[in-house]
Amino acid sequence: MAVKVTKPKVNIRQKLTELDIPKGAHGTQLVASRSAAETFDIVRAGRKNLLYNGEMQINQRGNVTGVTGNQYGGPDRWKTMCASCGTWGISQDTDVPVGQGFYKSLKLDCEASRASLAAGSALSIAQYLEGYDVAHLAWGNPEAKDLTLSFWLKTDNNVTGTFVVLVRNHGGGRVLNRQVRVNREGGWNRYIVSIPADKGSAFTYGNTKQLEIKFTFEAGSNAGGGASGGSMLHQWLAFHNAHTGVGCDLRLADSTGNNLWLTGVQLEAGNEPTTYDHRSYGEELRLCQRYFAVYHPTSQERIYIEGSATNHRWWEHPIPAGMRTEPSITKGGTCSSLSIGMAGGFTINGLSITGVDNGGSGGTTHPGSMGNVSYRVSTTGTGGSQYSVRHTDGWENGAGWIEMDAEL
Repeated sequence: MAVKVTKPKVNIRQKLTELDIPKGAHGTQLVASRSAAETFDIVRAGRKNLLYNGEMQINQRGNVTGVTGNQYGGPDRWKTMCASCGTWGISQDTDVPVGQGFYKSLKLDCEASRASLAAGSALSIAQYLEGYDVAHLAWGNPEAKDLTLSFWLKTDNNVTGTFVVLVRNHGGGRVLNRQVRVNREGGWNRYIVSIPADKGSAFTYGNTKQLEIKFTFEAGSNAGGGASGGSMLHQWLAFHNAHTGVGCDLRLADSTGNNLWLTGVQLEAGNEPTTYDHRSYGEELRLCQRYFAVYHPTSQERIYIEGSATNHRWWEHPIPAGMRTEPSITKGGTCSSLSIGMAGGFTINGLSITGVDNGGSGGTTHPGSMGNVSYRVSTTGTGGSQYSVRHTDGWENGAGWIEMDAEL
């Protein structure tokens, strides 16, 4: 005789959620996830940090002093902006939080103080991200992803108070601000800032400036510093300068004894901070070279002689592949000062740019490709065989260099 046995259907997922076993911080969420994409969002594997050089290990330009305006210098990708706020040194430093895996920090050093701020005074550092880097956040849509900013910061000389983190959507012209309170000087502290997505304004896809993360450490009344006005924003609103430093009272510019250090800056999708996304030095350097790179000529750098006239000589060097756009060129060392010898008894006394092309200008079809910079070389004296090649050793061993800048 055949016996038929039936059992009620069992929802394995439901039974697992009912088990009284340790699940960890996100175990229940993982068990309940309905797709691989949802699981990935919970685990948040892969590259997380949207920012470049957050642990300040790349410093191609070198340290700078005497900063009174807006400029890059010190750790790559971080721009200092100073207006009527004293004089500053920006450097890569070795003071870091212990046991966090960091070896470098960005240091702001007050070289000349300004105790009484003007209405237009401001001191900040910022990093800009291009549209290609933030398109996946889907801002301007209901499904837009929130962000979390985390960083380590230290002050000294009894500097405490409030500074402002400003988040600006350049694609939509909107802004959000967040106050951060420094309650303890003399030691490293980790800070976490939650950034809700801008669901009402989209980024522009491409290589232009779209997202800005700015730390405002000093602000006059025009930027809402101290108790002068401005407002904290609980939603994304149109940009206004009065929102950039609301309640800022850190008083960092009060004394030349004041310093501030910053490292471990991470911006990631999601509502909770995770451990810092450390990258190798080589990977971070290559990422930064999309925006700034240095070419060092070697010995026997070849100069092409087209004719006997003093300025019928030519030199060229490559532009690294992947630069954001056609870079601006700055000559350094003996590439700038010149007065260096060239084979055949000539002296190079002029070096002028005649062309820059890596496919990055409007209307070209291969933006970011490897390209070249060409120069007209002038010398003392005429002569030299037509269509011949001579060389110079005057730029070797770091004596001369060329800076290529494609920053946002």
